[in-house]
Amino acid sequence: MNAPLWISQIDHCSVLITNLARSRQFYGELLGLREIHKPRTFDFEVLWYDLGDQTLHLLLKNKPDTLSPRHFALRVADAGGRRQRLTEKLSLMPWLSGPPQRPPTQGKVPRTERVRFVLRSKWSV
Repeated sequence: MNAPLWISQIDHCSVLITNLARSRQFYGELLGLREIHKPRTFDFEVLWYDLGDQTLHLLLKNKPDTLSPRHFALRVADAGGRRQRLTEKLSLMPWLSGPPQRPPTQGKVPRTERVRFVLRSKWSV
């Protein structure tokens, strides 16, 4: 009999990017994620960000990923504060496609990348 594979959580999420500088500005400066070192054995361009017990991997490619409903969600403690910070800083990044359409849950970000902010408590239904 095969033993079940016990999975405790997602380890990381990978997102395709086409511009290192703009992605570093968006994920690091705008969202405030902490960039961490990639493994020394990696011989390709990638940015890694710390998400607590998980990491976000931004993989540099010549072409963006195809448009799709795929996304990852970042849970924040203060959605109102995050919305205000995004609104204030978006004007400093004219290469973004515009302000959030449904603040604070979904914003437009570089090329085909999408980030959804989720405000939840463990008691929400």
